[in-house]
Amino acid sequence: MIILENEFLLLEVSEHGAELKRIFHKSKKRDYLWKGGKEWRRHSPILFPNIGGMAGEKLIVDGKSYPALPHGFARDCKFKILESSTQYVILVLEHDETTAIYYPYKFRLAITYTLKENSVEIGWHIYNEDERTLYFSIGAHPGFMLAENSCVEDYKIVFDKTINVQTRRVVGRYLTEEKELVIQNCNEFHIKPELFAKDALILEGSNISEVSLINEKCGYFVKIKCPDFPVVALWTNPNSLDNIKFICIEPWCGINSFVNDKPEEINKKERINELNPLEAWEKSYIIEVQ
Repeated sequence: MIILENEFLLLEVSEHGAELKRIFHKSKKRDYLWKGGKEWRRHSPILFPNIGGMAGEKLIVDGKSYPALPHGFARDCKFKILESSTQYVILVLEHDETTAIYYPYKFRLAITYTLKENSVEIGWHIYNEDERTLYFSIGAHPGFMLAENSCVEDYKIVFDKTINVQTRRVVGRYLTEEKELVIQNCNEFHIKPELFAKDALILEGSNISEVSLINEKCGYFVKIKCPDFPVVALWTNPNSLDNIKFICIEPWCGINSFVNDKPEEINKKERINELNPLEAWEKSYIIEVQ
């Protein structure tokens, strides 16, 4: 386990999936990141090269079909430490015989964690080492553990602007093409179990730059700064609504396939990203805790 630390926070990062496993606030003596459990065994997986399910559970490149794992394969790969100090680490996954089973491109994916006072910046860097255009989706999936003995309905989601909370609905690993209006004209709402009875809330094109999870009664505060992300998902396990223990705030560059989609070339995928040969793509978001 990789330890990053400053006077405010202590982080733990695993080489397995380059996954952030812990955010510990020293002065509050509080863990903010979900520790894993029967409700959800992960903590903050990286979703690459696809988000959710791909149509037919296939990824098609240049007419050839490859098995597409839910949320991609990177979250279960061993990353190598490229560079590290007490306050940052760079982990790298490079294409090899195993990744080629699922994804034929020659690529390099670097994940950077950088401590900055009471926040951590998570950077994604993708390098196309192939001679053809590379197509991909990538997303974050951090889960935030609610304070012990707190009431879930005392927590609220706060946006940096007023939006209509509308979502496509999750069906298995796929999404409906139709959107459902959940809350109209709001910049904050309190968590209620019924909001997640149909699975995630997937916010597209809302142009939000910040999403916070706050409980003023117990001094709980998490803010995700994610400008220019086209999609942000909010999720907790819909099978554990009688005792919600965590809320995920997920900035995505990409989206699941739709229920009625047929397998087709990856370049036709909704919200797919493309990267020219020998070029690089990068994106970052920040988790701030108080």
